[in-house]
Amino acid sequence: MSWALWDIKLLAEKENKPNKKINIITRIAIAILVFILFYLALGFIDNYYTEKYKSKSLTDKTTVTKSKSDSKIQTTNTAAKITQFELIIPSLGLDIPVSPNVDAKNEGIYQEALKNGVAHYRGSALPDSGSNVLIFGHSSAVWGNSGYATIFENLNNLESGDNIEISFNGRSLAYQVTEKKIISQNDLSIVEPTEREQLTLMTCWPVGTDQERLIVIAKPIKK
Repeated sequence: MSWALWDIKLLAEKENKPNKKINIITRIAIAILVFILFYLALGFIDNYYTEKYKSKSLTDKTTVTKSKSDSKIQTTNTAAKITQFELIIPSLGLDIPVSPNVDAKNEGIYQEALKNGVAHYRGSALPDSGSNVLIFGHSSAVWGNSGYATIFENLNNLESGDNIEISFNGRSLAYQVTEKKIISQNDLSIVEPTEREQLTLMTCWPVGTDQERLIVIAKPIKK
């Protein structure tokens, strides 16, 4: 090999050495960058799921707390504190157990309650609380299949001045019939609160149908 060619080869090798160094540095830099990006991505994913878990946990705790709160309210307003609830109508010879706080929007629940007597409409006032106490019951065996299926079939025989009594937690509360009327089955005005205490009795009417509702209203007898 001539000296000229040898010199060219040496020169080429010298020129390639910096390029190799640059390639190595570039690869290292890329590797470091990829590692940093990977680490940041892991951190982002970890933070995302951590926050999501916290959010879900908070939601679950809120739901549980709300459920416990609702349960407590329900217990306060239901049979847990009601030891006695009876409707007594002397002129009709009736002394009927009353199931308190019955959901009238749930047929399964209210039908079950009406097997044991009549039902106090959930959301209406309890006796001696100064508002509308709504009690409902069956008037025909068409809608019920227990001994109380026809308990209100003679409710229409009540007249103004007739007495009604409620026995509630050991207290006897006297009412006197002041009004009797027929309303549409879609008339919800009778479930609304009243400014003063009143007893509202409701049943399907005419007997054997559910076309309308017979309403009897009684006001407290002042002692």
